[in-house]
Amino acid sequence: MTDYTNAAFKEVFEQANAGDITAQAEILSRTAARKLGDDALPYLQEIAEKGNVRAQGVLGTCYQFGIGVEVDPEEAVKWFRMAAEQGIADAQYIFGVCCHEGTGVKQDNVEAVKWFRQAAEQGFPLAQYVLGTCYQFGIGVYVDPVEAVKWYRASAEQGNADAQCNLGICYGDQIGVRVDPKKAVKWLRKAAVQGHACAQIKLGVCCEYGFGVKKDFVEASNWLAAASQQGDREAVDRLFELCKKDATLREAFIKAMGTATRPEAKAPQAQLPTCKA
Repeated sequence: MTDYTNAAFKEVFEQANAGDITAQAEILSRTAARKLGDDALPYLQEIAEKGNVRAQGVLGTCYQFGIGVEVDPEEAVKWFRMAAEQGIADAQYIFGVCCHEGTGVKQDNVEAVKWFRQAAEQGFPLAQYVLGTCYQFGIGVYVDPVEAVKWYRASAEQGNADAQCNLGICYGDQIGVRVDPKKAVKWLRKAAVQGHACAQIKLGVCCEYGFGVKKDFVEASNWLAAASQQGDREAVDRLFELCKKDATLREAFIKAMGTATRPEAKAPQAQLPTCKA
């Protein structure tokens, strides 16, 4: 069990800074638990001021979440920017988020995209995904569906479920690529098995209508039930409508609903066999 109150932070940090993967994981776990140790802040402050990029990133996180210090968005941004300017991908991404949200710095989507791009080009999957959304919806750049797909794919191939879901939607709705039902299902399934509720719903719809996959009400109900159990109301409604088509699926509906209120019956709605964004 990690001792968060010991005086060994300096030793662990120096090991992490030297490339020790176990030590790096230890620093991340301490940061995530928001318990770095009594001696951490003075040490981090000292070496961050000397230009240590790892310390700058951790110190920025401390000020962002109030780990050992009072929450201070502007101070957090100061340290994230320093690390970002030295080419640290995760700091570039975080600083981009701060620019996008206007947290600790003036809100500026153009500036945000600049930093997302730098991190994305280094292969940082979260930045690749976010940059894709920027191009899809014109956030800080002109709308460019082809460029959006490029970055979704880069992130999706690294396992990012949000990017996998969006890439599946792109193949289903002809956004930046030609419609390809099988590829739509492929990427939606990759996200769905990671527990991505939106992907589970869309994959369920694909199974219900036979879009890119053999029509299968049972599989459709399973995916809709999985999303319903995460509290997604759309999934519950869709599962309810599906169960009206096939009475044998009512058990899946009851299981998914739990103690939730039964949705009111709705008039049938025309639905195209595509995965809608």
